[in-house]
Amino acid sequence: GTLDDAMRALWQRCGGAGMDEDDLLAVLRQQGGADCAARLREWVHGTGDLPLQPLLEQHGVAVLAEPAQPAQALGLRVGDGPGIRIKTVLDGSPAADAGLNNREPLSQSTEAAGEQQCSSCLPGS
Repeated sequence: GTLDDAMRALWQRCGGAGMDEDDLLAVLRQQGGADCAARLREWVHGTGDLPLQPLLEQHGVAVLAEPAQPAQALGLRVGDGPGIRIKTVLDGSPAADAGLNNREPLSQSTEAAGEQQCSSCLPGS
């Protein structure tokens, strides 16, 4: 079946109300799909990357990977504006290891220290 068929079957099964994983798995089996309980469990509850590139390429979609921006590579989420405004520092990231946080603005000395400590963490360094 198609995605449209599966969505229609889910709507009919659940009456437009909430659904759970068992509903989805039952509809996928009903639509002639393989038993994908293990794969769904891995994708939904696991921490690994989803295999998006091979799945998209199977359907003729070219995937062009772009290198991570420096802030992403360091584990930062930054905001727009003058200077650098840190919105989030990911736990266990090079930025967190360098002592950066989102509770205080970066000073020039903090920026320099952070750049010095984090520069070796950037891809290609």
